[in-house]
Amino acid sequence: MTATQWLLFIFAALILCPAALYLYRKWDFRRQITGVRPERAYNQKHLPIRPEDAPNMDASEQFKAETHLKGHQNTFGPK
Repeated sequence: MTATQWLLFIFAALILCPAALYLYRKWDFRRQITGVRPERAYNQKHLPIRPEDAPNMDASEQFKAETHLKGHQNTFGPK
């Protein structure tokens, strides 16, 4: 393949892959809502820290948990 064909292939992949993923998520969501597929449940080990748990934690655990929660707010990690 020539360089131009590779460039067109990469651009097409960058455009079509997100569109295909969007359509798959939409299709899967409809299947879950109509009952064809069971709804996905949230994993209980990834629950955020509850306010009543905070007094039982020392300061270092609180800072670590806060950094962990804030780090997942964006794709660049903790600030």
